[in-house]
Amino acid sequence: CFFFFFFKQKTAYEISACLVGSEMCIRDSYYAEGALWQAMAAFVQTERLTAVGQAFSIFHDEAYQEKNVDVELCLPVKQSGKNQGDFRFRDVEGRAAMASTFVCGPFSEIAGAYRAFVCWLEENGTHLDGPDRQIVHRGPWNETDPRQYLTEIQIPVRKEAEVPLG
Repeated sequence: CFFFFFFKQKTAYEISACLVGSEMCIRDSYYAEGALWQAMAAFVQTERLTAVGQAFSIFHDEAYQEKNVDVELCLPVKQSGKNQGDFRFRDVEGRAAMASTFVCGPFSEIAGAYRAFVCWLEENGTHLDGPDRQIVHRGPWNETDPRQYLTEIQIPVRKEAEVPLG
């Protein structure tokens, strides 16, 4: 199943700023995040960090690409700790308008859903306004059937009227 689900005002909702523990890197593909999440989980456990929200990925590439994906894994945390190796603590800015859609099914369906979502946003006079995020609500750690995975795609947006004139 694939469906659009919007909160408030039928287009977007606000995301608050938050302190995160994060790890950034260039991955071969979107499917190479698993090992990175395992390393982050081990670090969080070793450092006894307290999560205060849902973990998410931020994709820093300017456009969708299949290879050399610039991804940052983020876990909202209660308090900052000591930066170690590739693991850093930082504030992630809030967003006034974050469009959201959910993809139900295997991770291989996310790319098509992402492209369709971006087209829909652009056709409706909405401009992308920063790096997109993904939250996997159901995945291999809590769901055995990939057809039941649930991934949320979040894209910061602004309407045409809000586009700065250059």
